[in-house]
Amino acid sequence: MSRAYITEKQVGREFWYYAIRHTAMMLNQIPGRLGRKLTTPYELVHGSKPQSETWFELFSVGYFNHDTDNAESRSTSQAKTLAGIAVGCDDRSNTIIFYNPITKSYYRPPAFSLDESRLPSTNFPKSIRFDGGLTCGLLRYRTDPINEPFPPGTQVSIDHKGSIARGTIQNVPLPFSPNVQSAESPPNSPSIDISIQYTIQLDDGTTIESSFEDLTKAGKSTSAPTPLPADSLLEGIPHCLHPHSKVTMDHNGTFHKGYIHVTPEGGFQFAVRRNARSSKIDWTVPLPNFKQPWTTLMGDDILFPGHTTVSSFLPSNTSNNAPKASFVSAKNLLSACPPSLVKALHPYNPDRHIWLDSYKEEKQGLSL
Repeated sequence: MSRAYITEKQVGREFWYYAIRHTAMMLNQIPGRLGRKLTTPYELVHGSKPQSETWFELFSVGYFNHDTDNAESRSTSQAKTLAGIAVGCDDRSNTIIFYNPITKSYYRPPAFSLDESRLPSTNFPKSIRFDGGLTCGLLRYRTDPINEPFPPGTQVSIDHKGSIARGTIQNVPLPFSPNVQSAESPPNSPSIDISIQYTIQLDDGTTIESSFEDLTKAGKSTSAPTPLPADSLLEGIPHCLHPHSKVTMDHNGTFHKGYIHVTPEGGFQFAVRRNARSSKIDWTVPLPNFKQPWTTLMGDDILFPGHTTVSSFLPSNTSNNAPKASFVSAKNLLSACPPSLVKALHPYNPDRHIWLDSYKEEKQGLSL
């Protein structure tokens, strides 16, 4: 619910406190059944029913009278109104607290007017910036997160049925990359069908799916000249990963210094040369469908911009000798713990696969 407040009004993470506070207040006013009585947490605490006329749309833009600045009255040529963002209810009076990002002050006006259809970024374009909020699935582990280029809530333009349509990102693809195999993904492991489509809700209410390549063309006019093949190939890829850029890659348990190379067929490769001045390629690693998974490769510490000296505390992800820790979850057990391993691994035991994975994990740990 708090995430919905943030996304709908396109405000930054600095407003998370107000979103959570308002969410708690609204949840306390949702009716529920206590025995045979229909009541609310608010009524149980205060002894009176909540007043629905005090509800408002959080982070709406409001306008109120303001004729003084630092105890000095404004002149007749100055505007005597001020705009603010509604961030909550005032506990001391029956009004709304407004925050103005320009003056960085809070106001509790006795009278105001709300424009619930207006985004705060239109009134304060230099002060309000939507950064995607706190969205699950976008933060990588081990290192600083790589920003998702189109987080949920981002307004985009997309070519739909021959015309440009406006919409909002609803869901993003899972951060998964099948391009680089490691000890955690054996070479013979079956491929997993992971959706790489973005879900977009258009302004007319319909929902469509679009690829990353189509989103990078957002906002371009259909009458614009056709881009060159090289320009189209590099759309959506940062400049630090363009062809001939220096990169460091984790391959076969070792960090190698190389370059991004584009094949004549238009594919991407990680190329290692004999030396920095040589133009001859010693060996390469293919990077298929590089436009989509480059964020995952960087987030998983597999690809680094530049010829970086990797810290010795950062283990290799592609080395079979790299230390690791894992466990087998018992969350989905269907029956009680069996008295012996023989009964746990019996073919008729519905939890046999869990106990077998646990046995293999313990055996592998003893053999290392």
